[in-house]
Amino acid sequence: MSEQQGIEKLRTLIKDIQFCMLSTCTKDNMGHNYIHSRPMNAIIREDDFKRQRLYFFSGKDSWKCKEINTDHQVNLSFSDPSNHTYVSLSCNCKSDETNKELMRELWNQYCEIYFPKGLNDPNLTLLVCDIHHAEYWDVKQGSMMALITSYIKAGLGIKEPIAEEHNRVTITDTSIAQ
Repeated sequence: MSEQQGIEKLRTLIKDIQFCMLSTCTKDNMGHNYIHSRPMNAIIREDDFKRQRLYFFSGKDSWKCKEINTDHQVNLSFSDPSNHTYVSLSCNCKSDETNKELMRELWNQYCEIYFPKGLNDPNLTLLVCDIHHAEYWDVKQGSMMALITSYIKAGLGIKEPIAEEHNRVTITDTSIAQ
């Protein structure tokens, strides 16, 4: 699979999933590393995704922005159990509060839930995520029960391939968050 085919497959798998888990790396009060995750409303535009980019609105004073300013590496986890698809995106992420034109283009009714002051909210920023590596699982047999049955058969010594597509996509052109 070519890089562009992989990117298109990823877009197809996540385009209708409204929320994902955004995971950042941080340290606790004792200095131990841990991963901090929270649900976020992903903004995925086809043209931007072809350039391996997606967006989120956030509050500048949020923990996630503080964590991203310290470590630009984030993970985005998308899950669609009804279609048995799972996607993990490793990204470089940065906060951009200056691109007001792009913010206007991306603004939608869901943003108003979190930012009732709208685009004039002084705490509003845009998180820009550029994908550099991705992995997905797309179970073809139509249900997790079929997958579980395959595992049980394997445990009994019955060899039967699992009808799933699992692939990794490495993106060679990552341009932000150096």
